Amino acid sequence: MLKKIIIISFALIFLCVGCSNDTKKIILEMADENGDFKESLEILDKGQVSVINKILNKVKWKEKSEDSFGLLKYRMSFDFIDPDKELKSSYYLIYVNSKEQVTLVENDMKYTKLSKEESKELLDILAN
Repeated sequence: MLKKIIIISFALIFLCVGCSNDTKKIILEMADENGDFKESLEILDKGQVSVINKILNKVKWKEKSEDSFGLLKYRMSFDFIDPDKELKSSYYLIYVNSKEQVTLVENDMKYTKLSKEESKELLDILAN
């Protein structure tokens, strides 16, 4: 009985690890000075995608207000590389203020302001 429980436990762990490592790409659209999205590119580097995911997973989101967040610079969305995977419809608007601090707005519903370190890390990835 204990042997079956151990085997089932390992099977579930491998299943969970396999599901959580879906390779994604990031679709990044750049805004012009009017806030219109003209140019886009894809970020495929797993390390960069992982860093961005880590930042998004650790921030605390607040309900969106009508405050000004700075200059709209990017719209970022995630996409699975495997066409058989379910697509996520979340997108993030990325605003940058005069002090190079980033505010993220998710689906026009909630927002968060990144620390200076997180802002620099994110902008370094997006600028490349």
